[in-house]
Amino acid sequence: MELKDNPAFADLFAQVQVLEMVCMAAIRAHPEPEELLSEMGQQLGLLRSLSSTRATDLLGRLAHTKIDQKAQGWMDYARSVLPQD
Repeated sequence: MELKDNPAFADLFAQVQVLEMVCMAAIRAHPEPEELLSEMGQQLGLLRSLSSTRATDLLGRLAHTKIDQKAQGWMDYARSVLPQD
């Protein structure tokens, strides 16, 4: 069975897509942009740190790389849609 035909993958993919849309709406509507960016930076920094400590094998390094890319993507997105002082 190909991954695209796997019901568990389809369910997980749908959940991620919905979560991304909810996050995008929450970022755009946040009343305190500077506070949100600061908190996002702190939380994503913690996630990056944790994933780097687990990156001891090939799969762990791959996961860390993906987490790092996604975290940077969300920070870039937030900076692009939130008003800057």
